Amino acid sequence: MLNFQLPRGLGRVARAALAAAAVAAVASAAWQTLEWGDADHKKMGKALNKYFAEKTGEKDREKARQEILADLAKFGKKKGVKGEEEAIQAGLAACFDLGRALAYSNDLKNTRGGKAAAMTVEFGGESIEYALSLPAAYKPGAAPLPVLLCVPGMRDGKAVSGMTFLQEQLLEPALREGAVLAAVNMPADQSRWNVVKDESGAGGLFSLMAAYSDIVKTLSVDTDRIFVVGREQGAAAAVELGARYPQLFAGVAALAGDIGAVPAGNFCNLPSFLQGGANSSTFEEQNKQLGYNNCTIKADATAADLWSWAEQTRRVANPAKVVLQPGPLKTYNAYWLRIPPTEGVQGSITAVADRGSNTIKIDSAEVLSMTVFLNDAIIDLSKPVTFVLNGREQQQRVARSVDNMLTLIARGTSDPGRLYTAQIALDFPR
Repeated sequence: MLNFQLPRGLGRVARAALAAAAVAAVASAAWQTLEWGDADHKKMGKALNKYFAEKTGEKDREKARQEILADLAKFGKKKGVKGEEEAIQAGLAACFDLGRALAYSNDLKNTRGGKAAAMTVEFGGESIEYALSLPAAYKPGAAPLPVLLCVPGMRDGKAVSGMTFLQEQLLEPALREGAVLAAVNMPADQSRWNVVKDESGAGGLFSLMAAYSDIVKTLSVDTDRIFVVGREQGAAAAVELGARYPQLFAGVAALAGDIGAVPAGNFCNLPSFLQGGANSSTFEEQNKQLGYNNCTIKADATAADLWSWAEQTRRVANPAKVVLQPGPLKTYNAYWLRIPPTEGVQGSITAVADRGSNTIKIDSAEVLSMTVFLNDAIIDLSKPVTFVLNGREQQQRVARSVDNMLTLIARGTSDPGRLYTAQIALDFPR
């Protein structure tokens, strides 16, 4: 149930693990337009917990689904909606409340703050190790914290361990007491740091996502304030992770090292904080040319500077504009837009939602079809939606449904900060 498109190389075990992850994240500190009471969120959270529990049978799952429907109808009727289906639709329109309920849908591990600890997570048939540092005052269920998911560099030809990284880097007291820090043990072969999983096995990006999964599943974290931070040789992997899964993160940072030759196309809503280098300068220029203007380069950046940037940065969870550039990273999903995994696609697709006119404009010279995921933060689903595809207009009703909501949570398309209740498949006119 994580909020990233699952890599095709992951097996059923990994997908099951991912499907359980988002239900454990705790509520974000900045919920918008909440209309339900806290008791309503927790009640719905319990029903979602029952629905997605690994050992839930079909009979109990259907019972939990009926509880979810009843909770939605109850909320809708509180707003004065009389019919049962109309009341359910009113409940489904409250996407931020549903996200808060999802955040309450599982218990957190009784992890305490203090000294950094070595962690191991079983993920997709692989055993992944990382080091974890929590503020001394951390307690499960307390205010959700931002996360810095860190990629260490190399030393004497060997990958720096996560524990060594936490012992030596990012020692700023305010940062240590204000955020969850996780530093991942990267593969011994640096050439595999930018790999998810292939015929040779798991790569560095796989290890990073394993740590991400474990963190959001077990700790009180703010899913709208998760950052990827790479240092030295780890800078390139951090930025590549952001390019592949831009919808997951609030920002990416690269310290004391240059990034790789990553195109800036997928960073429309993903800020970057870089320390410099030839590739960083090229990236910044591309970012400006595309009109994003969300790349910061600071050659003398310190841990305090990084923390200051992170404190002012939040994920754009439901952006009005989405740009997806598939190649060369073979990225097929960003925020509320997904295209088929067509090999060799080197173009891009741009989608812009205007809630005022209830219009979504999508343009691409190369892409033939797409799936659009929606909620009432992006568009008003109580009204027909006008789609303008490469300049040609069509109007459609896009229905909210409980089954859409549950399916998209299970697939990892939704998370507590961006929960979708509807989807539609579209083809560009030919």
